[in-house]
Amino acid sequence: ERTITCAMGKTSLAFLTSDVTLPNAIVRKFSFDGAPQWETVLPYQMGYEIRMSADEQTIVAGSYQMEKHVSEETSQLSREGKIVAHYAALFRKAVFSDDNALLLLSSRDDVLSIDVRVGKELYRWKNISDSSIVTDIAWLSRNILIQTATVTQNKEGLLLYTNPHLRLCSEKLELQREIFWNTIFYKKSSLSIRNGTTEIEFDGIKKEVRFEK
Repeated sequence: ERTITCAMGKTSLAFLTSDVTLPNAIVRKFSFDGAPQWETVLPYQMGYEIRMSADEQTIVAGSYQMEKHVSEETSQLSREGKIVAHYAALFRKAVFSDDNALLLLSSRDDVLSIDVRVGKELYRWKNISDSSIVTDIAWLSRNILIQTATVTQNKEGLLLYTNPHLRLCSEKLELQREIFWNTIFYKKSSLSIRNGTTEIEFDGIKKEVRFEK
């Protein structure tokens, strides 16, 4: 098994590659003209996701290993390719703040708020439901949006997402307001912020979200 994922900036791009025949996943950074800049070996064998900040100062990359037990983490890399921090989560989505100083990471069950300037996890939100997963995250100014949904299978074995739940949290990941929907959809829903307005999309249908005060 081989994996490859890519993160792109304004002047460069980074590839996260892994192979079951090799001991560790590797991040390689290149300029747009193809010139290699650096490569960094990650802690574990298999690569997962990679994301680069808009100012290209920070890269986060996930790696994991499955032997007697599962080992997994996210590594924070500097512009020069040095690993400057490790976080106990294998992220599925990473979202930088507008100033690239803060970072949200989401795994299946966790959301982390990180200060990338010092490489420190600030706050963590834990999904306590056994049946739902985190499907999307977003910044809303300095507030944080977390969306979850319950995952089930129909008789044909097709995955269904039901009962989406959107939480508006403070920057400390403390719950402020929440909205529930009683609906079924076939693809993971997604969040978008347009001119300060939150939209949620279910199978191509967008809905504007308003939190009642």
